[in-house]
Amino acid sequence: GRAEDIFDEVPRQYFDFVISRAVGSIEKLIKLGIPYLREGGRIILMRGKRGLEEWNEIRADQNIKLIEYKKFSLPFIGHQRVILVIAGVL
Repeated sequence: GRAEDIFDEVPRQYFDFVISRAVGSIEKLIKLGIPYLREGGRIILMRGKRGLEEWNEIRADQNIKLIEYKKFSLPFIGHQRVILVIAGVL
């Protein structure tokens, strides 16, 4: 299912992790992902090379915090990516 589908049967506040790969803005992904997380859960986002800059632009929200990030290059093509691990305060 899709996180946008509020009528699906996927349980809310159930998962340890919500994972997304560059499919929308960080704010939108967090808004969609937080309802699925159990207490202590994490949202893991793969972003492009500007991922950390994107985070710094929205980090004013006190209900979320960046726990960890990792920069890396994709094999063969060398494009830069950033993995963001975000915790939501539930």
